[in-house]
Amino acid sequence: MTCLDRDSGLPLWRQIKDALLEDITAQALKPGDPIPTAGQLAKRFGVNLHTARRALTELKSEGVVRLERGRIPLLQTELVRYQISDHTRFRQNLLKRGRKPQNSFIGNEILTAGPPISDLLGFGQRVRVVRLTMVGHADDIPISIGKSYLPLNLFPDAAEVFDRTLSMSSVWKHHGVKEYRRISTRITSRMPTDEETRYLQQSKIQPVIVTDYVDIDEDGRRIGYAETSFSAERVQLFVGEDSVFD
Repeated sequence: MTCLDRDSGLPLWRQIKDALLEDITAQALKPGDPIPTAGQLAKRFGVNLHTARRALTELKSEGVVRLERGRIPLLQTELVRYQISDHTRFRQNLLKRGRKPQNSFIGNEILTAGPPISDLLGFGQRVRVVRLTMVGHADDIPISIGKSYLPLNLFPDAAEVFDRTLSMSSVWKHHGVKEYRRISTRITSRMPTDEETRYLQQSKIQPVIVTDYVDIDEDGRRIGYAETSFSAERVQLFVGEDSVFD
């Protein structure tokens, strides 16, 4: 049991908080790691639960830890800075920030899409599309889940190529698209779906930031619509140069 100085006049919760900060500074705890619960802290320091909870609450208010009802407290991860542009690339975006990018292919589905997806793709009332679902990770932590809708007649091998390469650029290239860019991005927020909660490994009461957008090829033809949901507690989105805010 770690000893507290009960005669120092410094509140016990403050001493517990300082001890945890020392563990973080010494890298005994790293971003994303679980930290001791209030019960574990109470036992370690020989204090009551209220005192231990106060220490955790103070760390949460300072943005050091993440507390969610019914979940193990976690050391807060540094927010991922994610730039939105007309040539947004997941892998390059994260590598630029010194993060390790990784995509996990969840699956694909062939479906008939009506409005608004068919309209966004520039077709009539209905269009056959292949939907690709993937989860994006930064340093092994899930930060996004995305669904891309591609016209099946233009990209018949999309599922096979993406499953093999985990790269949308490779999908475009395989089907003869040399250049592509994003013509518009809409950014909204909402509470997560059950699927997003599961794959992002987050609480149902934490919101997600949603970007949906349309890509075109070098001839101006609409080639894809996508919706990506980002964990709001792990990602900062920037439009333009994020270095302005440094």
